Amino acid sequence: EIITSRSSMEGSDTRNYSSQILSEQNEQDQRLRTPKHRIYSSGASGASMLPWNRENKGNNGESQELCDSDSDPISDHKLPDELFEELKGLGTIELTIRNILLEILRQNQSKDLKSGKTLMNSNFLNGIIDVSNANLKKMTRSMLNKLDEGQQWFDRVLNKQTWTLTSEFIDYCNQFTDHLCNRAQFPTLVRKSFVTGHFDPFVHEGHDIAQDIMRHFSVRLEAPCNINSKSSKLERAYAIDTIVYIMNRIFRMHFDVLDENWIEIFTRDTKSHKIDGVLRVFQMKKFTQTIIIMEFSHGQYASENKDNDDQVKLSRNAKRILNKLLNNVPCKKARVYTIQSINGNISIKYLIRPLPSIYLYEEFVNIKIPMTFDDMEEFAKSMPILMDFQVDVLRTVKLMNKKSIED
Repeated sequence: EIITSRSSMEGSDTRNYSSQILSEQNEQDQRLRTPKHRIYSSGASGASMLPWNRENKGNNGESQELCDSDSDPISDHKLPDELFEELKGLGTIELTIRNILLEILRQNQSKDLKSGKTLMNSNFLNGIIDVSNANLKKMTRSMLNKLDEGQQWFDRVLNKQTWTLTSEFIDYCNQFTDHLCNRAQFPTLVRKSFVTGHFDPFVHEGHDIAQDIMRHFSVRLEAPCNINSKSSKLERAYAIDTIVYIMNRIFRMHFDVLDENWIEIFTRDTKSHKIDGVLRVFQMKKFTQTIIIMEFSHGQYASENKDNDDQVKLSRNAKRILNKLLNNVPCKKARVYTIQSINGNISIKYLIRPLPSIYLYEEFVNIKIPMTFDDMEEFAKSMPILMDFQVDVLRTVKLMNKKSIED
């Protein structure tokens, strides 16, 4: 039932509304008591779900490593009493939007259960609405558009920060046109600087980042390669030369507030789960808080199962991290980012909790790693979006640093 006004929170309606919240939570708690029926959000029946244990182990040892000790549910950020208080602070439109999104979540949970999916390969069963899926995003917009402010709310909570383009940056990236992206001309263009006079590492940071990244990938194409080399098939070797280089370069000038760690990293928020790469925010005192997690999904090519399993691995752990982050950052401003290197692409997404029990997972950008000089024109177009990603992360860092995070 959709709540339509604040007055419905009074009198007997208040008791009914409270019962609705407790009913949702009790339904979830009942499932959590039985591993067979475990599910992490309200709304879908878990009767057909199988327990995840060592006997279910498939060919993906890395996914199994994630699941062996994964006995605790990833529940909502709030306990039932806290959730009720949080809901009382919402306006009419927000209450209506929440119920619409919960219904979308329940419908997709039901579909995934019927198709045989489990917690380890379904975002919906983990209580996450994956709006990075174009069809689902279109349907969600359509349903919210029926409300006076529904679509505006949706666009606002998913809003990404935009980096201010500089003339030098624009001139550098615009030179990579289709007819110039070839082996003969590209190596010269990529090394050309549009900074005149004194170079300022902060003022000209964007130009410097774009030039370094473009030159790095040009060198990868310029350099001779032995046909017997298997480096592109090796997960870490491929990642170090692609995604690791890009992320290091994007945030190099901001390591006073961010700390990068690579290869099989443990974090407090993800328990014993190993992460291929993390970016943490330095806090006051001695504590840090993870806000970006990365996964290297094999080398240049990976199976469909590996792709999906690692996507869910990232989103599940992002939800754990976000729940911790929400203790100190307002729900409408907190976000956790995930980065996956998969099949020659870099997929950057972010997870938010804009309303009680509502977790939205959106794509920031998907970038194709250039394999030929023909790919470099499109790769150059992704440079402004990578800078947008940088300022979006730094905005989140600024919000976090307003209050020290402690264990």
